[in-house]
Order: sequence, then C-alpha cells, then structure tokens
Amino acid sequence: MRQSRRDAFSGLLPPAALDWDAAVPDAFEAFVRETVSHGEKAMLVATRAGAVVGVVELVWRPAATADFVAASAAELKAIHVRPADRNEGIGSMLLDESFATLPSDVAGLSLCVLRGNQQARAFYERRGFEQTGTTTTTHAGDDFTEAVYHRPL
Repeated sequence: MRQSRRDAFSGLLPPAALDWDAAVPDAFEAFVRETVSHGEKAMLVATRAGAVVGVVELVWRPAATADFVAASAAELKAIHVRPADRNEGIGSMLLDESFATLPSDVAGLSLCVLRGNQQARAFYERRGFEQTGTTTTTHAGDDFTEAVYHRPL
C-alpha cells in the first residue's frame, strides 16, 4: 500500500510525507495488530492471488475519531488500492464492506481528503458522500486543507 499512497499523493504532499522505509517498522506492525483486535476499529484487506491489493481503516469510537466526525458516525481513516489494481472495483468493494462492518448504532461515515485530490473526491462523491466542510491537517510539518465528506448510512 506504500505505492498506492505515493501514487495518490505525489504532487499533493511533500516527498518527506511519502517516503516510508522499505521495511515495515515494528511500530506499524503493532498498530495493525492493535487495530484488528480492537472492538471499535477495523482494518479490512482485499487480496488477489495471496497479495494485498487494497486496505481500508475504520474507527467508530468517538475518542479516536477526528474532530469533524459526529459522535454517531464512524471515520474512514484511509483507503488504498494498489495502483496496478485500480479501476477494477476493489475500492468500491472495500467501501461496501466498510458499511457492512460498522455496528448498527453508527449513523454515518465521515472522512477527509486532500482538497487537490480530485480522483479521490470524485470516487467518494460517486458513492453518495457530500462535502460538509474543510479541515487542516499537517504532513511533514506543512499544513494542508482537506475536504470533509459525510454519508449517512
């Protein structure tokens, strides 16, 4: 998913925010283990022929969601599809599985996306998300404007 992040954000974020070590750091492995074992978070993975081709991360515990997420909503923290596997419905499948994974008391799904990431914004808008505002995030020490989206469930 490193390549997906680099491909999606190249030209939108500084190189320092995109450069990850080739080896998966222990801290990231611990993060994945904690996420998949937690009752208020989920990480869904799409595979093809034994290789990971897509991943989505969700959280629905209000203390862990961003400020723009209502207490009754979940946050889509990240969704990535390997560049070679894009436009094959994997992102849509991961999003559909995300909706099915959320507890019944979650009333909506919110996310933010870099304002200049038109491809991602179009993906979410085609799937019923509406922009509800903006927020500012920091990547590699620089501030960036992100569009906030929400979709009721």
